Amino acid sequence: MKENKWNGNILFEDENIPVDEMKKAYETCPVPPEALNRVTAGIAKAKREQRIVKFFKSAGTAVAAACLGLVILTNSSANIANAMEKIPVIGAIANVVTFRNYSDKSGNFEADVDIPQVADSLEQKDNAANKTIQEYADKLIAMYEKDLRASEGEGNYTLKSSYEVVYEDEKLLSIRINSLVIMAGGNEFVKIFHIDKQTGNLVTLTDILKDGENGQKSISKYIKKQMKEQMKKDENVTYFIRSKEDPYGFDSISDETNFYFNKKGEIVVVFDEYEVAPGYMGVVEFTIPKNIAAVSAD
Repeated sequence: MKENKWNGNILFEDENIPVDEMKKAYETCPVPPEALNRVTAGIAKAKREQRIVKFFKSAGTAVAAACLGLVILTNSSANIANAMEKIPVIGAIANVVTFRNYSDKSGNFEADVDIPQVADSLEQKDNAANKTIQEYADKLIAMYEKDLRASEGEGNYTLKSSYEVVYEDEKLLSIRINSLVIMAGGNEFVKIFHIDKQTGNLVTLTDILKDGENGQKSISKYIKKQMKEQMKKDENVTYFIRSKEDPYGFDSISDETNFYFNKKGEIVVVFDEYEVAPGYMGVVEFTIPKNIAAVSAD
């Protein structure tokens, strides 16, 4: 087993390590459950406020973050290269281009962020969706540069952010932005934007579901049921579910929850690392049957 030592805790670099070994390391790490819950709650709160994943500054949560392999963003000055590098046309109405690439390499620090832009056949790029996507990327870059100034050039750090089109039909275009931060260990997080191809506006889960907020409740109930069944079936699977003992666990999704449509037209809900489960679980997804999540477009 390949491992690194950081503050006396094990950080795994090999992604092929068996889950049971990662789970054992996680469970033997001397972090109180209450601290872990506070970490999870902090990430959930940040997502509700439409901020990218925040890392932890207080002494208590810093211990938990170190144990879980959470990464603090650090680095040096950055150079921005603008590019309009077109990728294959996505559809008759919309296509996606790389609007800008942010890259930096200084010593053992590097960053590479691709920022997408959606353009219709009339090249009308100045729409609400593009503005929001660029704001998200700007926050990621600003966090990188802030931690860069605080780091004073010490340590090793890699930030990579790329995008892909995960769904498209006549009305909807969905772009998934995958970001990974590595420093000994790593943390992966996801943001998915759904765009109305006719208006250029963002579309929320409430907009898509026939039952709106009631539909979200049905999805949340189904996800919690699946979490419990998976944990009962496999002792290596762990989820944070809200209860009297765990008031910060997962309770319900919202319009800020990431999702996409699979090839069958089913909604797939996506949770970041540490959001609803320990870090060794990675990014977790739940496929929602159509009878649970009725879509207005059906």
